[in-house]
Amino acid sequence: PRWLREEFKASEIMLYEHHFSLIDQDGGGSIDVDELQQLVIAFGSKISRDDAQALLDEYDMDGGGTIDFIEFMVLIYKIQRGTIDLTSSDFAQALVEAKSQLKIFEEIEEVSRDPPALCSVAHFGGTPVECNFRIEGPPGTPYEGFQLTLQMTFRDGYPFIQPDIMLRGRVMGLHVLPALGGDARLMHVKQLWSAEWSMRRLLVH
Repeated sequence: PRWLREEFKASEIMLYEHHFSLIDQDGGGSIDVDELQQLVIAFGSKISRDDAQALLDEYDMDGGGTIDFIEFMVLIYKIQRGTIDLTSSDFAQALVEAKSQLKIFEEIEEVSRDPPALCSVAHFGGTPVECNFRIEGPPGTPYEGFQLTLQMTFRDGYPFIQPDIMLRGRVMGLHVLPALGGDARLMHVKQLWSAEWSMRRLLVH
């Protein structure tokens, strides 16, 4: 919907879609009271089933007995606008704290929109958040025609804490430590990483 794109940055929508899809495991696009309870817990808060039912009843605008993603975003919108008193809602506080992951999704969205040469975002999701980047072998090199996957797994504290980095595919190089199955770790990044680094900087490194 237009209002959603106007009120939220693309990276914010990606962030909340990520958390919503983790609970909506059947991919049906909506969550019931038990899944809503799980979602609240996933955001680091606690809620009884009765309170979860009350929350569902309040934001289930179509009366279907479930909350879809748009209805969920109405709740987020009200929290951000201050319509819901944060001091009286542990769930609202937990949702705000979850935005600490926003930098990860801002960077994923930015790389998706304007990828470096020969790179693209292949997949992201999971807990902890994992992002796979597809890298095409540069022309005129031994890797021409090959496709590699750079996997970044983000831990709490990114970018101050370096993500776990794995290169999927058979790669040989001075700074590459081969692992089982042909994968490899970029060991030199550990010495180079600082809070100024980003996904883009790693991809063009």
